[in-house]
Amino acid sequence: RIAPLVSGRVTQVFVRNQQHVKQGAPLFDIDPAPYALTLREAQARLALAKQEAASGVGEVRASDAEVRNREALLANARSIAARNQRLVTQGFLSRQAGEDTTAAVKSAAAELAAAEAKATQARESLGKTGSQNEHVQEATATAAKAQLDLAHTNVTAACDGSVAELSLHAGDTVSANTPLFALICEKEYWVDANFKETQLERIRPGQSATITVDMY
Repeated sequence: RIAPLVSGRVTQVFVRNQQHVKQGAPLFDIDPAPYALTLREAQARLALAKQEAASGVGEVRASDAEVRNREALLANARSIAARNQRLVTQGFLSRQAGEDTTAAVKSAAAELAAAEAKATQARESLGKTGSQNEHVQEATATAAKAQLDLAHTNVTAACDGSVAELSLHAGDTVSANTPLFALICEKEYWVDANFKETQLERIRPGQSATITVDMY
């Protein structure tokens, strides 16, 4: 049974009833315009996701650099505070000056903590980097599905065989996974045999059968 994998309006039918076709031959086309548009949108979202991931990497690097800068400032403030405390003890510097340097250490420590929190937030927002980024992977999958849907607007024969029960015309609207007609493949045939119940007791698997075809 031939059923499209996407829904849409049929733009062209390439076969007729009882026509013999080769595997891969076109059977009918579905209007590709909506799926081409969806693909372009998905590709644009993928490009945007990659840009945002790259921007996130930049933010993480900038945040890490700020942390290192604040660490250096804190170390310098602690060094100055230690020296000034010695001068205060020796009487060469006022107690107020010593307290000012101690306050500077606390301020530098607070600024370092804020920088570390910002770096952590930037890293969590980014997630994984490059192609492993969750947003990039999601956009990649969406674009791949859109590409596949677009390809499915061209319906082709899955085997060598004959078309049967065809009533499809250009302009018809079809639904995904809804059978439209049959393609009778040549590699394998099935025969429906309607035996009477009294005959079934004498039939066993593996028995030979002679078939006479009386059909067009």
